[in-house]
Amino acid sequence: MNKTLTLLLILLQVTGYGQSTIDWTDDYELQLSDFASPQTEINPDLTSFLISPGTKMDFGFQMSSIQFMMTKNFNSKVKTSFNRQASVIAASDSALAYQLVKWGQFNFDLTELYTRRF
Repeated sequence: MNKTLTLLLILLQVTGYGQSTIDWTDDYELQLSDFASPQTEINPDLTSFLISPGTKMDFGFQMSSIQFMMTKNFNSKVKTSFNRQASVIAASDSALAYQLVKWGQFNFDLTELYTRRF
């Protein structure tokens, strides 16, 4: 019983973590709901706006030195991710918020471009 409960808790934590990141694909468009940080808000009292997209590049590989020397293209070893919990939008109205979402999508696409160039 104890082992089963422990295994269930571990699986729930892994599943919860995986849902907070989005890997880049060419057909996925960011939504306002993807900016899930507690600081995200649309408030008419705000006098300025803020966007902080949580995009990141990951580069990880494991290979021998001979494989490393023979590999010319590392595109399969890199990926671009968007972290929902680290992404913030603060705007005074929803029209501005949706424009900031488009800016976040541009940033996500640009991060992917430079990840591939890396």
